[in-house]
Amino acid sequence: MEQRTSSMTDEALLQQLGKQARMYVQSHTPINVEALPEAFETDITPRDTIFMRNNHDLLTIDAQEWQLTIDGAVEHPLILDYAALTALPRVKYVAFLECYGNGRKRFAELGTPAEGVPWGNGAIANVEWEGASVAAVLQRVGLSPDAVEIECRSGGDSAFVRGVEIAPLLADAIFAYRMNGEPLPPEHGGPVRLVVPGWGGINWVKWLTGMTVLTQESQSPFNQESYILLDADGRKFGKVREIAPKAMIVRPSANSTLTAGPQRIQGFAWAARGIERVEISTDGGLTWQPTELAVDHGPYSWRRFEWQWDTKPGTYRVAARAIDQTGQHQAEKAVFNKKGYLMNAIEWLSFEVLEM
Repeated sequence: MEQRTSSMTDEALLQQLGKQARMYVQSHTPINVEALPEAFETDITPRDTIFMRNNHDLLTIDAQEWQLTIDGAVEHPLILDYAALTALPRVKYVAFLECYGNGRKRFAELGTPAEGVPWGNGAIANVEWEGASVAAVLQRVGLSPDAVEIECRSGGDSAFVRGVEIAPLLADAIFAYRMNGEPLPPEHGGPVRLVVPGWGGINWVKWLTGMTVLTQESQSPFNQESYILLDADGRKFGKVREIAPKAMIVRPSANSTLTAGPQRIQGFAWAARGIERVEISTDGGLTWQPTELAVDHGPYSWRRFEWQWDTKPGTYRVAARAIDQTGQHQAEKAVFNKKGYLMNAIEWLSFEVLEM
């Protein structure tokens, strides 16, 4: 894939990437692109609406030349080629992919800006993934009982390394080589990437070519300097892990002027532990009403929700909140951290309703 330079217009970049016009370009170098809320229409996000988050240039690796090396604290180091990987039993499921920084600009809107790419709500997608079980392959190599993380590497000269915790890799992670029924495209990490359902996108390492099993935490800057939680004074108080419950209203769009009468509120909700229900408030949080959930595509998928609103003239503050299958509610306020991760605070939208 050819290099995209900053001299290219946003429209030209989107066209070259095969993305629709309802996308917003955050940066050209590296390429970071998100969907605008109105672009989300279907349960399964089409390729032209899937966001792109990169820390370095895009890579192109020929599937026939691709290899995965697994070494480190294992009994039997292994090298897999593409034919061997795709010959393994295939796993297929629908899972949401979200950048840990999704919604970061909302920290600034709430009064305290955070560092990093100022994502809106569009660094999220819900995709059908196919590939081979990571757990099955790791069973073949024989993990050390002291293993705690696996350093996962992208190919090429990117020097990208991310230490991923063992537990989610042994749960339902896959080596994905198909996306929405087609071979995984290079702009989304093909020929092979990790899929780690319920965890943020930095763990879903693209252009995967190496895995080194560690008995201690990775010292990669993508573990020690980025994707950690820092308070306002720069003190570390945690690290990013599972995705907490979150809901997003996509229609009507924020600050819309509506006509009194029947209106349909629509949106999507997601969480690492699956969505149990979504509730709507049209009175600033005094009361909450249950919504109607659409088709359940599985425990890792987001859920589309709808609610019939019989509107009367006036000004309204409207929000949706998600509750996961463990009973955890979406937060009223997100915990501030300097790098702006894990923004899952309930988002209030304003609407003006006029007489018919």
